[in-house]
Amino acid sequence: MPFITFSHPKGGVGKTTICFNYLIYLQKKNVPFVCIDLDGQNSITHLNSLRELNGLKPFEVLRFDNEKKLISYIEEVDEDKYVIIDSGGFDSLFNRLVLSVSDLIITPLADSPLELLRLIDFDKNIVSDIEKETKHKIKLHILLNKINSSTKQISHIKEQLNSCKHCKFLNSMIRDRVIYKNSLIEAKGVLELKLEKKSDLKAKEELENLFNELKKLL
Repeated sequence: MPFITFSHPKGGVGKTTICFNYLIYLQKKNVPFVCIDLDGQNSITHLNSLRELNGLKPFEVLRFDNEKKLISYIEEVDEDKYVIIDSGGFDSLFNRLVLSVSDLIITPLADSPLELLRLIDFDKNIVSDIEKETKHKIKLHILLNKINSSTKQISHIKEQLNSCKHCKFLNSMIRDRVIYKNSLIEAKGVLELKLEKKSDLKAKEELENLFNELKKLL
């Protein structure tokens, strides 16, 4: 029963898009899972409702209105299920709680100064605080996400996080491709689509590489 959380302290980093596509991957692999939607925009919940309206197989998505209910659920959840969490892009008791129980934390990061600065602060203050309070070691697995296709050198991004003791970069990288946005219009994941364009096929390959890497980390 792994707890897998998609988290970043700033919104708009593509966290929910990656999380949603991971749910599609698990569904296609017939892996039992439940998704906990803690994001303030309720994007996973809305996409799931749209899937049902479009005749697509929906997910089991849960929301909680207080921390006690979330704690009770975590303590009683079916051990055979993956628990996938789309956390909010802000500091809250909800988000601190799920980070403290997560077996794997995926943190998407684009080549943006604001995202980098926010992540550095998150690592230094919030994550360190959670570790002290819970005695639970936390590792943020950084996914380079929404990277321009013309960008070849990424060392400058990694160098800026050298001081972040909780951050470790994944080998996988997701480029900024139109298909990731367009697929959500139909509430579909990239892995569900019939693809022909080279860039779309590359998107599928990127996701498969990422999800295979996550599988090895569990």
